[in-house]
Amino acid sequence: MYHDRAIELIMHAAAACMVPFTEDDAHALVRRMHPYTIPAGAWFLVEDERSGSDFVMLILSGDVVVESEIADGSLLTIGVLSPGRWVGELSMLDGQRRVAACRASDDADVVCAILCREEFLDMLDTEPHLAAKLTLLLASNMAKTLRDMHQKMCRYAEIQKALRTSL
Repeated sequence: MYHDRAIELIMHAAAACMVPFTEDDAHALVRRMHPYTIPAGAWFLVEDERSGSDFVMLILSGDVVVESEIADGSLLTIGVLSPGRWVGELSMLDGQRRVAACRASDDADVVCAILCREEFLDMLDTEPHLAAKLTLLLASNMAKTLRDMHQKMCRYAEIQKALRTSL
């Protein structure tokens, strides 16, 4: 089931962003990934952490809550990612600190497929066409995240403007 679900989601994501992934490409990618289950409510990425930033994961089932600590120390929910979304691609690609914390939602375990940086680097040497396609897929995921964040910032600015004019 894990294998089939991962291939289905990769093919769907690739089609949505017009990345030329074939089913053979998806099979080759999934062979390099391994399944992992995160219990409901469990934290699995820590904001500002560099160690453990050497992987990316594809959500197969369940939801991932993305949060960030704000100035007063409280957590701000940035978003909720559903199956088919990638998590951890920035740090996996550039080796820098995690920009947010992530946890499985309280509703259900998260089942995911993980690709380690070591596998990605090997793919660059042995299957560069596949690594290039995956990079396009991850870039498309990052672009979606950036667009979502831009939309949220615009809504926040509208709310802030409305509050200023009402005071």
